[in-house]
Amino acid sequence: MSNINTSAVIVLNDQEQVLLLRRGKTAPWEPGKWSLPGGVIDPGETPEQAGSREAYEEVGIRLHKVKKLKVIDSGEGWAVAFFVCRDWSGVPELKETHGILENDQMAWASKDELRRYSFVPTVSEALTSYFEGTRMKFSEEYIKQIIKEELQIVLDEKKKKSDKDRMKCNSPRRIRKGEAGHGKKKFVVKAC
Repeated sequence: MSNINTSAVIVLNDQEQVLLLRRGKTAPWEPGKWSLPGGVIDPGETPEQAGSREAYEEVGIRLHKVKKLKVIDSGEGWAVAFFVCRDWSGVPELKETHGILENDQMAWASKDELRRYSFVPTVSEALTSYFEGTRMKFSEEYIKQIIKEELQIVLDEKKKKSDKDRMKCNSPRRIRKGEAGHGKKKFVVKAC
């Protein structure tokens, strides 16, 4: 494995869309391709710190909880540490870094929209890894949640029926027996 010298963050919003940045014409590497907030790890910095710093420098957002996804070796002597962040603050907007506008466009893209973008090396692999991994996790969690909800619905319906039946038996019912003298109706009270 090559040395990890770069860090990138999959920043997600509440709709499970990924924040993408298009590298500008003046970008020092891969101009015109789409990427994630991230960049080179500075001396003395951890990959996680670098990803957080780059997100702030490039789009002005603060990352609060960052979770490691994976490290991908480029095969060209460098590797990228990828992280995922759902807990962040600020309003993303493109910023100049080191005197240049490294990115010239920003977009939020859903999993299904990602195939429309041409990414810098390793980003597609990281996004695929993230969405495949979460699909399995979500499926398991989703199934458990659905089972729990369905079970609760069945239990609630049984309880309602039981309560309703109990109310019928506990409250007297009037049954019309017929008419008795002078137009008055006679009722008999019957219990369950």
